[in-house]
Amino acid sequence: MKAFLVTCLILLFLGVFAFVYTVAKYFFPEEESDNPISVQLPVGEKFSDNTQATSPPEELAKGGTSKVLDETEDVLETKSPSRPRQAQIDALKGRKWKYDDSGRNLGTEWRKVNFDDTDWESGYAPLGYGDDDIATVIEFGPNEKRKYITSYFRIDFEVTKDSGEMETSASLRCDDGAIIYLNGREVIRYNMPVGHIGYRKLSEKMISGQEENIFTHHHIDSKGIKKGRNVLAAEVHQRAGISSDLIFDLRFILTGKSSLKH
Repeated sequence: MKAFLVTCLILLFLGVFAFVYTVAKYFFPEEESDNPISVQLPVGEKFSDNTQATSPPEELAKGGTSKVLDETEDVLETKSPSRPRQAQIDALKGRKWKYDDSGRNLGTEWRKVNFDDTDWESGYAPLGYGDDDIATVIEFGPNEKRKYITSYFRIDFEVTKDSGEMETSASLRCDDGAIIYLNGREVIRYNMPVGHIGYRKLSEKMISGQEENIFTHHHIDSKGIKKGRNVLAAEVHQRAGISSDLIFDLRFILTGKSSLKH
């Protein structure tokens, strides 16, 4: 009986407390806070409503940023300024090549600067035969089944400054193989075997399809260029006498403090 009375008193006390609390909430409601609860996320993270976190206001006041940086962007912007582009000149642009398409063995004299090529034909590159974009068509001989293996080309250009202030490179388009000489010295050997090259020597492989349109790039030692007249000479070799086409084009790029005499 005593335990029952204790239980009743406890329940009565709880009921009175609940009633008083409810009345107090009704007559004395809590004031809304001027500072709502905030959740701080790292800059760049997203909230559940897909809005993006930025630097807190106090950081902005100190010079912070609200910009979300891309992964590839330098936060401190310490990237060194890009190097100024140096002038590039194609020494052969707009110039005609001299060529010999006689099928004769010219030995090695034709490579030299002072070789007399006044009797050679001339024309603009690309030179060759058998392709639609050929600017100057050359001869391949009287027999289509036994075309000349080697054709010869020469061109000159003149610089008015020493080569020490320039860099030199070349872009070669060739079908099939070629050797290029600068002032009598070999500077490029493309698709040709090592060792001595005679005028009947075949290229290493046949160039066909899209390969015919590709320019291969080659670094040239600028020390080979001299102030004054310079001569580039090229011998182009076929893979076989039954080859359907021949293509030769060369771009000779001078980069830096160079000066051409036109």
